Amino acid sequence: MNTNEIEKQLYFWIKILSMNLMRDFIRKLKKFNLTPTESIIIQKIYYDKGSSSPVSIAQCLNVSGASISKQIGKLDKKGILIREKVPSDKRAQKIYLSQKGILLAKKMISFQTNEENNIFSFLDTNQKKELLETMKVASSSFKTKI
Repeated sequence: MNTNEIEKQLYFWIKILSMNLMRDFIRKLKKFNLTPTESIIIQKIYYDKGSSSPVSIAQCLNVSGASISKQIGKLDKKGILIREKVPSDKRAQKIYLSQKGILLAKKMISFQTNEENNIFSFLDTNQKKELLETMKVASSSFKTKI
């Protein structure tokens, strides 16, 4: 198989995997009453040691600040996160998970860990590490300036 054919098949199988993962992800998120974007925002803040900024979240998701601001507003109204102005920059905000948000993040991560163990059970640790690094490289090719 030549490089062009390999790339075509990789693209096809990544689309299939992505479609199935997203469908499964959306179905399971109903348990938490969250959208996929809200779930990712919560986990991003959690993995950023409990605080982040709208700019950092927008860059991570490769979406506009306005889009993230709307999602942050929804999560704020649900009591899942807390917005705080940065004293040195009136326009900037720090976003923190509330206690409710921390508990929700932990529940989602625990739930997802069980699911991920099933999805990746056929790979050994080295294969998982290789896949992780490959996915990071592939994902970075989609990063654009907002």
